Amino acid sequence: AKAETTKSPADETPAKAETTKPPADETPAKAETTKPPADETTPKDKLPAKVEASIAQDPINATRQEIEPKNEKTIAEKVLETEESFETEDETADGGKANAQDVQAWHAGKVDMHSGVKFEIIQKLEHDHNSFTQGLTYANGKLYESAGLYGKSTIRILDPETGKAKQVVPMKQKYFAEGMTFYDNKLVQIVWKLAKGFVYDANDLTLPPVEYNYTTVKQNEGWGITYDTDRHELIVTDGSANLVFWDPDCWKTGRCDPKPDKPPIPVTRLDGSPAKELNEIEYWRGRVLANVWYSDVLLVINPETGKVEKEYDFGSLFPKKSRPRGTDVFNGISVTDDPDILYVTGKKWDRMFKVKLLV
Repeated sequence: AKAETTKSPADETPAKAETTKPPADETPAKAETTKPPADETTPKDKLPAKVEASIAQDPINATRQEIEPKNEKTIAEKVLETEESFETEDETADGGKANAQDVQAWHAGKVDMHSGVKFEIIQKLEHDHNSFTQGLTYANGKLYESAGLYGKSTIRILDPETGKAKQVVPMKQKYFAEGMTFYDNKLVQIVWKLAKGFVYDANDLTLPPVEYNYTTVKQNEGWGITYDTDRHELIVTDGSANLVFWDPDCWKTGRCDPKPDKPPIPVTRLDGSPAKELNEIEYWRGRVLANVWYSDVLLVINPETGKVEKEYDFGSLFPKKSRPRGTDVFNGISVTDDPDILYVTGKKWDRMFKVKLLV
């Protein structure tokens, strides 16, 4: 069994959050323009002698290029502007930027379970040892957490600098919270085994969430969820070896199903075996980072092919032999305000880390 599975008595379904349409903006008035009198001629109206001669010789086939020659300076300026506007940095989900050369080097590097320690601990933070971490997600200076277990599930806002819980909002006892991701100023969450999820206002967790139903692959379970900023879609895991893709606004219809044009993709490990029990996930540098249930590993998955490209061994981050009784598995990944650094933690861990993945 994944965890405690005794259900508490069913409660009422939370009401949908009310939404208020912002007032439409007024359209700015057009600037008034004044045309010069038609009979007035300015010096610019006089054509060059060469052009006048061309028109006199062949008035019908005189080209527009002769009458209105190209402004080479303007074209050059446009080229320069285009070059200057080209970004040499990649955007990340939280709005930060990463150096393109660093990102390319990371993509090209090879890492597997025999590569040794291929991560650097940047900072150790605190973490509530009672939090059964199911999902971490960072946006706009806030770190959010979805914590599970029946009767103990909560939505939290953590201090991104210390890891300390700043706000804890309990969920109804019948729900076992799972993964959660930030999208469009909302927190999209899934719960275990009930094929149900909730969407919260990221600015006010006390508002009643919007409820929706969903479909995955494994008995309608939901484990992890993340937002793909490049392809504009939600990616979901369900404990199987598959990635499931949803339209990011599907919850507005009350139901999220696999995209008709993009069926679930099976994920394979570096050795060719199925990547079973995919858990918490995070989208980063064009790839899906995934925890694996009961394993101190972080997989790097290409979401287009389902192929695992890297496997990081995190066994030394918080060794099992050093964990206090009751401490559970490695689970929880999120971007930070630094495009090169990630948050990682575990279920009921008393610590959280900022780490950098190496190659």
